[in-house]
Amino acid sequence: MLKVLDLTAGWKPSGAMLKTFSEVITRFVSELEDVPDERKGELHEVVWAAVMAMGRQANTFTKQIAERFSIPLNTAATISMYQATMGRYVKDIARRSRTSTFESIWMYSNAPCDDAPHHEKLDGRRFNLEEGLLVKGKRIWPGSESGCRCCERAVLDHIEGFE
Repeated sequence: MLKVLDLTAGWKPSGAMLKTFSEVITRFVSELEDVPDERKGELHEVVWAAVMAMGRQANTFTKQIAERFSIPLNTAATISMYQATMGRYVKDIARRSRTSTFESIWMYSNAPCDDAPHHEKLDGRRFNLEEGLLVKGKRIWPGSESGCRCCERAVLDHIEGFE
């Protein structure tokens, strides 16, 4: 009998998940050179609100932050893409927690990761989805670093009938 998992159920992020995600956004925003330091806290809040709303269109969000923060459109697009990736992880973590699926496997895409040439070595490594994979002293997820084209797949070996 084929088992069907509801991985699209509603989501309620845990406190630990929210803390980890906030730290990731803080690190990402702090590294942006096109945004003045005095406005990075505000940008963090805007990105946080967009991700928690989960309904914003990336294109709309890109234009809004480019105008609001007077930054180049390509920088705004990087921020928007990043927040969409991280928002997906927040949702996936919460959804998978309902099925007790907390582990993923890093999948190197075979496309060059612009700023992350070490990602090829991460292919096949298991990691806790809520924490990310510890790489060079920081927690990351596939697709969470600039230029990264990696992805992940859920580990379902704890569910009878899935390998």
